Amino acid sequence: MKLAEALIVRGDLQKKIAQLRSRMKKNVKVQEGEIPAEPVKELLPVFDSLMSELESLIKKINRTNGATALGGGTLTDAVVARDCLRGKIDAYRELYDAAAILQARYSRSEVKFIRCIDTVDLQKNIDAVSKQYRELDTQIQAANWTIELAE
Repeated sequence: MKLAEALIVRGDLQKKIAQLRSRMKKNVKVQEGEIPAEPVKELLPVFDSLMSELESLIKKINRTNGATALGGGTLTDAVVARDCLRGKIDAYRELYDAAAILQARYSRSEVKFIRCIDTVDLQKNIDAVSKQYRELDTQIQAANWTIELAE
């Protein structure tokens, strides 16, 4: 199995687990005299099985990422770098949005706001970091489809 396929399976497992958790939560209590739509006692072993499967898969993914060279480090290093770039982009975009000034002045006595940051430079920074993110993500995705999952 390719690493990319394992990542898809991981996502599917995570969705199944989330849905199962929701089903268990909805059926954990009922009104007196009623019966639950699904007995939680029967759902718990399914949940435990899915969690074990997810744990095993994540361990394999992590072993593969740690053992795979990419650029000057490992695939794990690249994933961490990509995640940090995503965090930077999100923070910069929030800052940019917060710097947007919508003047709603109806008289001279109302408060006037001024920006404390150069939004043009900030947008250039967002563009540059976004480019780094896209390039690194492309390298990671390419590697994911060529690397076999470690056992």
